[in-house]
Amino acid sequence: MLDDRDIRHVILYCDSCAGQNKNRAMLVMIHLFLQKSKNIKTIKIVFLLPGHTYMPVDSIHAVIERFIKNRIIWAPSEWSTIIGNCRVNPRPYKVIKLEHFEFKNWKKLGDEQLVLTKTGLKMNSVRQAFFQKGSPEVAVKYTYDRSPEYDLCFELNYNKGGRKRQEKAFSEPERIYKQLLSISELKRRDLDKLCKNNVIPARFHDEFFKLKSKSSVQDELAESDAEDDKEDESSES
Repeated sequence: MLDDRDIRHVILYCDSCAGQNKNRAMLVMIHLFLQKSKNIKTIKIVFLLPGHTYMPVDSIHAVIERFIKNRIIWAPSEWSTIIGNCRVNPRPYKVIKLEHFEFKNWKKLGDEQLVLTKTGLKMNSVRQAFFQKGSPEVAVKYTYDRSPEYDLCFELNYNKGGRKRQEKAFSEPERIYKQLLSISELKRRDLDKLCKNNVIPARFHDEFFKLKSKSSVQDELAESDAEDDKEDESSES
């Protein structure tokens, strides 16, 4: 059986959604991870064509959706157990729970270190990106061609100031959340009412009562990050 420590080369496949995968934050994150990795030597990421991106992760989403249909999930703490039990064969899903302090601001680091207008990178057109341990360069292709030639190579230099690159450690992105996120006061009021009226079972009340709320928090989702697409388009015009 292959041990994770024996892995030397990694190929990643993902869709071309700018707000999730195909952006500067992803390229910088992979590059910085590779420089710190103890065993991995190269990483290639392949961005699939929009409309042709059915991958194993899509089947996972479908399994979860079918499993939770007509089921009541009373509290956020139930989700990790439910998702893990959605599948039995060949084994239950492995769920890794992240804490708020584990989320880092890769977007900010990507914006700082990879300016599209300076590198000439057409982010929206990238199909493959290549990373090698020990190299500051990122190589990209705008096609799925397997030839050794690249369409563009550029450097990521995390080091500012007078010291040489090899003498200075790679920087780490800052944490995004210093504390747990607050919910809106309106949502908090509704949850308190559901608990007090025992609509939500008593065993979950403490979890909801501990939630913090702020008047400035709005009940809406943030817009998808499509800035890389916009900057790409402006650089082409």
